[in-house]
Amino acid sequence: MKSLPLFATLGSILLAVLVGALLLGLSGFDPWGSYLKLFEGATGLDFSGRGSFFRIPSRLGSTLNECAPLLLAALAVATPWRLGWVNLGGEGQMIMGAAAATMVALSFSEVASPGILVFALLAAAIAGALWSLLAAWTRIHRGMNEIIVTIMLNFIAFWFVAWLVHGPMRDTESGMGHPWSPPVPLESQLPILGGDIRFHSGLIIAPVLAILIWILQTYRVSGFQEQVTGRARPTALFAGFPVRKLEYRAMAIGGACAGLGGACALLGVQFRLSEEVATGYGFTGLTIALAARSHPLAIIPCALFFATLRTGAEYMEFSAGIPQTLAVIIQALVLFFLLLALAPQWKKWWQQHKTRQASLRKKAIVEGGANV
Repeated sequence: MKSLPLFATLGSILLAVLVGALLLGLSGFDPWGSYLKLFEGATGLDFSGRGSFFRIPSRLGSTLNECAPLLLAALAVATPWRLGWVNLGGEGQMIMGAAAATMVALSFSEVASPGILVFALLAAAIAGALWSLLAAWTRIHRGMNEIIVTIMLNFIAFWFVAWLVHGPMRDTESGMGHPWSPPVPLESQLPILGGDIRFHSGLIIAPVLAILIWILQTYRVSGFQEQVTGRARPTALFAGFPVRKLEYRAMAIGGACAGLGGACALLGVQFRLSEEVATGYGFTGLTIALAARSHPLAIIPCALFFATLRTGAEYMEFSAGIPQTLAVIIQALVLFFLLLALAPQWKKWWQQHKTRQASLRKKAIVEGGANV
């Protein structure tokens, strides 16, 4: 599907902010003061003039830490989107990545080596990639809709981790009774950088991955092949492009990014596996990918914007009593206006999607009959 023009993206965000301001005004809050509190909470700045301007640096660190998994969740959507695939399984892939990272970290908890962190991140990327490849296989070989399959895989991943933290991986020594795993050892945690700001190294990993994906899409022959496949799959097949390989690879890269996002959330902030390890990241990642027009580099500032909303809303509620659900409303409004801007393209895309699905089902039936 063709990407949105830049003005439509910026307009959607602006409209969402304006509607949010209207809702604040109707609820009896000062819109300007509320957004100012949100910004202060996300950056640690103080505009009151009563003390240091950069009063609480750790708030900025919290926003940056939130940015890393959001960026990776958005890449999980944007990479397959280039080929016309809709990957709504980012949250499940993040959950599986976090679970794999936890298993590796706890299995080698007695090994005091920073190499365990590398193995944990690698395991997270592989787990996310394999989880996304399940959806790719069902679409390519069985003609199933990847939207439905990835959503269902989200539920399977959630309940798998729920079983883990209520059963074999439950922490029985803390005495707190929460359904979560034991904490991962210090050697398996992401290093903290930035002095008083305190952001973890996942903030370096995520943008580097975005840049690498952009380079592959822009300067490699496979990037051109992906673009052609996404816009005209029959043409790509006629030209002899390795379409299946491209589709598998795009889903695997997207799943690996999501898996790393789950690992960043776990090894950089939460340190324990729980049912809520990736809650909300999938929906926000989809919104970021749409707002960034699926461009890997544009995803970086968009992820920072949505991280600001998420972390600033908590401070806004604490300091001014404004419900932090406002941030969720703004995210939903951004997605709504983005989809509204895409509306003229949806009919064309849906027709192409149905034709492609019918072709895949027919091919699967033929291949199945040939194997009998």
